[in-house]
Amino acid sequence: MKIAKLDGNSVQEVGEHRSLFPKISFPSSGPNAEWLSANSCAVVKINYTCNDVSEKIVESNLFLQDGVVHTKRVIPLTDKDLADRSAELEARLRGQRELNLLSSDWVVTKALESGTPVPTSWVTYRTALRDITTHANWPNLQADDWPVEPS
Repeated sequence: MKIAKLDGNSVQEVGEHRSLFPKISFPSSGPNAEWLSANSCAVVKINYTCNDVSEKIVESNLFLQDGVVHTKRVIPLTDKDLADRSAELEARLRGQRELNLLSSDWVVTKALESGTPVPTSWVTYRTALRDITTHANWPNLQADDWPVEPS
């Protein structure tokens, strides 16, 4: 368990409880709240969660809040963050579309080499892949928004 030694509201030192207090035997769960309070210590929060749609987790200087030492802050996404995420998502989706097109090129090559038309189901599929950026849910596509490769 990571804990911090405090001087009032100021964090003096952070470390594993066994390293900071090597001569004290703690239960496997670590020091309890009463011990922490009596010894001017606080738990250090390590795991943070946020709403990925509207927030992000950023590194922060250590700060004490509600009896817990924090190493990070959860802050709202800026308009730039949202634009960057949208651009990254669109780039990944375009990459997936390109892979899907590449994996179906053999159908077109086979038809050209044999002098036969490309099967309509494959033309429809490949056209839908090329047009995926005009889909109503773009770029927030669900799995069933993608065209299905013909069998």
